Amino acid sequence: MGITAAVALRYASHRGRLARFERRTPELWATAANLALMMWSMREMQHVAQVMVRRGAPAGAPDSEEAVLREYALAAALASVAWLGQAVFVLVAGWLRDLPFLRWTGLVLLGITLFKFLVFDLQTIDVFWRFLTAIAVGAAMLAFSYAYQLRMRGAKAGD
Repeated sequence: MGITAAVALRYASHRGRLARFERRTPELWATAANLALMMWSMREMQHVAQVMVRRGAPAGAPDSEEAVLREYALAAALASVAWLGQAVFVLVAGWLRDLPFLRWTGLVLLGITLFKFLVFDLQTIDVFWRFLTAIAVGAAMLAFSYAYQLRMRGAKAGD
């Protein structure tokens, strides 16, 4: 992941010297780095969920069906949180560095995370928690929308 991010930064710093057909190379490498980070965080959240669910269980003990389901639900939720953090980081980096590609990448990551959350994660939780998480996701979407609109108004006023 670090190598792909470093290659993307290197290509971006030399964009003026790249041939016309190579101008989008930094974006391709940045996309590859983001996808690799998403896959890595999903795998690591599975390990974290295993440790959290199996804590206190004797080593080598067979897993119950309930424990496996709790582990799956926890891993999915933790992966969504990691993806959300990645989306926020990329979006903020795009705002601070005034790079439209990073802003759009952050918004796409946010959309992918929201889709995953709605399609997969909500199936595994209780109705009460669905209600609370729906409110939290709605509030987060409103906050992102407000911040984005505020930023765009500020940019137009600065022109």
